[in-house]
Amino acid sequence: MTSRSTTVVATLLLLTCGLLPSCDNGSDTQSKGTNAGRTGGTAVDDFLSSSKLNDSGPGSGKFVLLGGDETGIEFDNRADDIDFIAEDRASQAGLACGDVNGDGILDLFLCGMETDNRLYIGEGGFRFRDVTADSGDDLAVAGHETFGALFVDIEGDGDQDLYLGVRGADDRLYINDGRGKFTNEASQRGTTATNATSSIAAFDVEPDGDLDLYVCSHSFDPRMTNDDAMVAQGVDINSIVIRPELDLLLINDGSGKFTDGTSAAGIDGLSWSWQAMPADYNDDGYMDLFVSSDYSTNDRYYINNGDGTFTDHATTMLRRTPWFSMGCDSGDINGDGRIDLFCLDMSPNEYKASKLMSGDMYDFRDVLVNSNPQQMMHNMLQLNRGQGWMTDISSLAGVKSSEWSWTARIADLDYSGIPELFVANGYLTMTAMNVDYQNQIKQIGESQGREAVKQFMKEMGSAPAEDVIFTADSPLDYKRASGNWGMTGNTIDTGTVIDDIDGDGDLDIIANQTNGDLQVWRNELDCGNFIAVELSQDGANAFGVGSKLTAYCGDAIFADTVVIGRGIGSGVSPRVHLGLGGNTKVDRLEIRWPDGKLQTEENLDAGLLWSVRRRDNLPDFTAPSYDPMFAQADMDFSRDERDTDKEEFAAELLLPIMRSYLGGGVGVADSDLDGDLDVYFAGAAGQSGRLKLNDGSGNLESSSTAADINKRDREEMAVLWFDANGDERPDLYISNGSMEAYPDSDLYDDVIVLNMEDGLKASTVPGTNISSGSVCAADIDGDGDQDLFVAGRQVPHRFALPATSVFLRNDGKGGFSVHDFSGGQPVMGCISDAQFADMDHDGDQDLVVCEEFGTVSWLANNGGSFGAKQAVSASGMWQSLCLADLNEDGNIDIVAGNWGQNTKYHPSAEKPYTMFAGDMEGDGDRDLIEAKNKSGGGYLPGRGRSCSGYAMPSIQERFPKWDDFANASFEDIYGDPSQLPEKYEAADLHNTLFMSDGNGGFSASQLPMMAQLSPVYGILASDFDGDGDKDLLLAENYKLTQPETGRWNLGYSTMLLQDSGNWTAVDMPVAGVNIHEDARGVVECDLDADGMQDIIVTVSNGMAKRLEHSGAAGGSFNVTLAGKAGNRFGSGAVIMLALDDGSKLFRLVQAGQGYMSSYVGPQHFAIPAGRSPQALEVTWSDGSTSMAADLGGDGVTVEQ
Repeated sequence: MTSRSTTVVATLLLLTCGLLPSCDNGSDTQSKGTNAGRTGGTAVDDFLSSSKLNDSGPGSGKFVLLGGDETGIEFDNRADDIDFIAEDRASQAGLACGDVNGDGILDLFLCGMETDNRLYIGEGGFRFRDVTADSGDDLAVAGHETFGALFVDIEGDGDQDLYLGVRGADDRLYINDGRGKFTNEASQRGTTATNATSSIAAFDVEPDGDLDLYVCSHSFDPRMTNDDAMVAQGVDINSIVIRPELDLLLINDGSGKFTDGTSAAGIDGLSWSWQAMPADYNDDGYMDLFVSSDYSTNDRYYINNGDGTFTDHATTMLRRTPWFSMGCDSGDINGDGRIDLFCLDMSPNEYKASKLMSGDMYDFRDVLVNSNPQQMMHNMLQLNRGQGWMTDISSLAGVKSSEWSWTARIADLDYSGIPELFVANGYLTMTAMNVDYQNQIKQIGESQGREAVKQFMKEMGSAPAEDVIFTADSPLDYKRASGNWGMTGNTIDTGTVIDDIDGDGDLDIIANQTNGDLQVWRNELDCGNFIAVELSQDGANAFGVGSKLTAYCGDAIFADTVVIGRGIGSGVSPRVHLGLGGNTKVDRLEIRWPDGKLQTEENLDAGLLWSVRRRDNLPDFTAPSYDPMFAQADMDFSRDERDTDKEEFAAELLLPIMRSYLGGGVGVADSDLDGDLDVYFAGAAGQSGRLKLNDGSGNLESSSTAADINKRDREEMAVLWFDANGDERPDLYISNGSMEAYPDSDLYDDVIVLNMEDGLKASTVPGTNISSGSVCAADIDGDGDQDLFVAGRQVPHRFALPATSVFLRNDGKGGFSVHDFSGGQPVMGCISDAQFADMDHDGDQDLVVCEEFGTVSWLANNGGSFGAKQAVSASGMWQSLCLADLNEDGNIDIVAGNWGQNTKYHPSAEKPYTMFAGDMEGDGDRDLIEAKNKSGGGYLPGRGRSCSGYAMPSIQERFPKWDDFANASFEDIYGDPSQLPEKYEAADLHNTLFMSDGNGGFSASQLPMMAQLSPVYGILASDFDGDGDKDLLLAENYKLTQPETGRWNLGYSTMLLQDSGNWTAVDMPVAGVNIHEDARGVVECDLDADGMQDIIVTVSNGMAKRLEHSGAAGGSFNVTLAGKAGNRFGSGAVIMLALDDGSKLFRLVQAGQGYMSSYVGPQHFAIPAGRSPQALEVTWSDGSTSMAADLGGDGVTVEQ
């Protein structure tokens, strides 16, 4: 990661050296609500009217930059003082737009650093007039830096007052007399904050009908303390820190006078805050608050408790935020009606720049490993998954990097119906962009002192950059706009407003450039349809600030909130613009007022400004209520993983992901033969697994007889219940793996537990001294008993090196020995999952496997001998399998879990994810080398100078400067790639569905986008909603990755419902599944014998979850198999249940299914409402068949 700490380092050095200690519109009559800039006003009734906005005519199809001669604005925001630069405060100045004189035209207030502030009155179009001197009490604030401005109606009289955040002096609160004359009443109204105000947010906290203020502070206060040292999960990150100041929450008493309510509201986090973004994120009717926070202080996600207090839920509901959070914005990015978040950092997009900024990995490693939420140095696009639970999708959406960024905006600039993401960029000091410069500053400060540091920083100059527009043709699929839609040229833009400046209906952009003229961009894009909405009501919140607007156009939804504090230090008008794309009218517009009342307007034509006044006697808004499909609860088992962070990265410093958190599984069977289902949970190293016995009602208690069946130091992985010795009792196989030990340790010996009449008999299995994972059973050789395949998951401390898997032949009595079932061709690879099924309908059990840096493939069983792997997929980082007949055609299909599309890796067949390995230093250690594929061929280093140099010290010697490394070729650093000893590739990371044609061929299709947000482990196929189609549950997340990469724990375990081959992700509150930990094994079973299938999900480093089914339409039918001796539970059978409407349902019976998990028990069929079972046929594993004649009741037992 990079360190934005250049200026922090510089400032610390300077600290050590002791440096830092009206407007009259020509009329005496106020004209609020006039239609200046509008034509053709039409009143629907007393509460609803429309106006046609000025048509600017055809344009250039881009944004056009207007000069001062066109706008009348002369404003060059200077910041030349090196002290400003050294204190990291010279780039930041905002601006605000609003109608200060009530003529219907937007006016501008421009904040200055060394330049005095300016107030410009809009005269129509893009013409403005400077009225600063004539507008009242010293709006220029000469001699002070003004960071932020917000036009806001403080006392509820219907005009726009002005709040100014001033550094080095009290904040100002200017009260508007209604005609654009301002008087500073900050001292009388309790807003004389002396914090270094960066941005201001206005919203109704309680809600009591008035607007309260949240004042962000971004102070570079020289006070340093040990008492307020940053602590992350108990780890003291810095022994000495610079102490930020608390933000302020100012509570309005209804008259426009404020008191400090910060502590009483539960706002108690120290933060380097840039911006606060109020919105109702959890959709409960109360305004919540997201606060972006710079440096190592966490962003805050304050959820409103409904009583005027807040609770910060960032650790659970966000889990990942930017490190140096800058500007943020809210809006609905995917048309689901929920409010999402976009928050910026300072991540360069270009390869060389990213290498120059990648700081020393050990400077911040403890923060990266221990912080919660984890802070990563890139933008975050937080997708609201329901009830305010967020997933950062910046990697999937392609918006992680946008240079050194300030203002973030979510705005539909072309009215396509999909909002754009706008980013204002640039920085005043080049030294912050380069680790070599940071090192020089440290050396200069130590040897030459403060003046030399300042001079060096000044000589290095600034780092202007182009602003960025991300646009999308389909939701969440963003790319940089072609030609940046005309917004070219490098600037230092911080505060930015996006609003309809010229009154023609589209959104224009104005940016406050540091050391340059104000950037005024007129929108001349070819735009789609839209509506603009202005709200009004009686009372202290006249403009309805905080109201949520939701427009419905057929099935399409467009939503936003009336938020006036948008942009770093900036503010916009309370008018809301909703892009509608091709929709020509809004069928229904819902307005949720801040006090919880709901207003509905219908049939609003597009292309108009709609003025909506609050109606009388409105109904209350009712928060969405859900009837979730499942009720989630913790189970009485927590898999507590041993912390192996230091050991793993000491052995392989450049390890992409940690390898000791891959388990563990769960197994369900009636172990004590009392008629109900029991559960075995695999234990992590240092804890025993647990056998939980069922009391018949679904209550599970630990069995004392199974307490010591495995060594506590073994890491249990897979749990397989099956009949090993033909006595019709379920036996237990436990695979042991992970990397807590080095190869050949007896900790890797697997264990077989025979379930005898006189108790459990455990013994190790010869020949299984491998770090194994998945285990599955089938009668491979046709002799009537169950043989085993034990998958080699990894070679400990040798990432990607192919492991050896083993076949175990059963002697019929539960004795197992290694056997060559593969014709002398061992199954090699990092096999992450394996299952048996008859894939080619020839009457024997074939083997399906998936692997990392390999494929999903199947091995045909030819009379007890397996052939070579037959690839089903491209190479990938495949993690898991589910075998099921998804389209009920009698063929076994495959669902395969992969890393997904929300990591830093986005390979393709042309540019696969590539990794090399070998002893690069000649010291006997194996080094890992991740590579990027260059356009046109060849490679670039995938990792930075710091971590590469620590792993391979010769790199530090050959490339002492970061610039040297950034400019070096792959060959310069590592040599000829064709000569490197090991090479691994993965071309596809999508979670994927493979549909079988019944003849060994498969057609691949990617699972929906919502199923690509996290790595997938356990997969369950079952009919959750009782409609006759199998659905899917995906167990998601992998937290322990390389620290600089960011955790992959942003999922919730996604449920997908099928409708005749079409897959739809179920909203989290509807599914009732919210597993934000690392989910692993999944098994479906009816623990409480209520006739409904519940689900058990294991968690790595957390409590296992039980998902109790709430019931589905239709009924259920259970089939119990009684196979021949040696396979009494019917492993390998396929059950076909025909219904009375002619449809057929198929169920595959396996010994080992799901990720490292197993189930032995009745096979469940969901019967759609109005249908009933008509016929049943079982095809056993040997190809023989049995029929069941009497299908009355709720189940049947079938004998072979």
